Amino acid sequence: MDEHRFETQHQREQWLRSHGPRLSAASLIMIGLILGFAAALYYAWLAEPVVFTEASPARLSEPQKAQYILLISQSYEADGNWEKAQERLAALNDPDVDRTVAALLEEFLRSGESASTMKSLATLARRLGVDSVAVAVFAPQPTATSAAVQSAPTADSSTPEIRQTQTPTSTPLPTLTPTPVPSPTAVPVYRLLRQEQICQRDAPSPRIEVVAIDPFLEPLPGVEVIVQWEGGNDHFFTGYQLEKGLGYGDFEMAPGVDYRVMMADGSLMVTGLRITECNENVGGLPGGWRLTFQNTDVVQESP
Repeated sequence: MDEHRFETQHQREQWLRSHGPRLSAASLIMIGLILGFAAALYYAWLAEPVVFTEASPARLSEPQKAQYILLISQSYEADGNWEKAQERLAALNDPDVDRTVAALLEEFLRSGESASTMKSLATLARRLGVDSVAVAVFAPQPTATSAAVQSAPTADSSTPEIRQTQTPTSTPLPTLTPTPVPSPTAVPVYRLLRQEQICQRDAPSPRIEVVAIDPFLEPLPGVEVIVQWEGGNDHFFTGYQLEKGLGYGDFEMAPGVDYRVMMADGSLMVTGLRITECNENVGGLPGGWRLTFQNTDVVQESP
């Protein structure tokens, strides 16, 4: 009887194993995925939730801040919206943003950035009240003086003025827009930074003025400048008129003559320089030209 009951119980267990409810492998995997997903949600939402904060320009790295400031300067130069530029600068949370921009301007100058980049940054620096040689060269501010334009500050002295005077004759030609063109023979040691018309009421005659500076915007005396015109040529050196600066030199122009100017050590040749009438707001007088050349071949010492 016991033996029969054992066999019956054994058979019953066997039957339950074979016919009772069971889960497939796919169901087990699905359950595991659901449990894992639920655990991940619990950790992400309750245990260690992610706290989102608003990204700020103040959190940028130094190189990124430099690019951010450059973009602000280019935008301000394009649209002149100073309020918008101030808002963007304020996002840096920099109490000395004017010094930061001034330092960046000097850094860009030493790294040889393009003149357009320097002009944008110098314009922003001037608006912030920065007063430096770099700002004066790349973003000069006209003042109510006898001259219509101004260049970088120059050293003062009281030595006699030395002038080169040429009076070539030529048939008057149509007015040409001065355009820098590549010189076929010169190596471009100098680059043209600025070209501007000058209108001086007290000048005896219009002139071609040349200012030579080094990579750090320091004046360069003793630099030879070549002047050419139809049927003639001449040259002069900077630094002989100390009251106008060590890097200054000029050449007296004659009416109706087109001049070409280049640096003897190598530069682009600037053509089409002739006496032109100034605007009425500066008297409508005949005017000359001022060219600022920068030497780009000076060896710089490592810091």
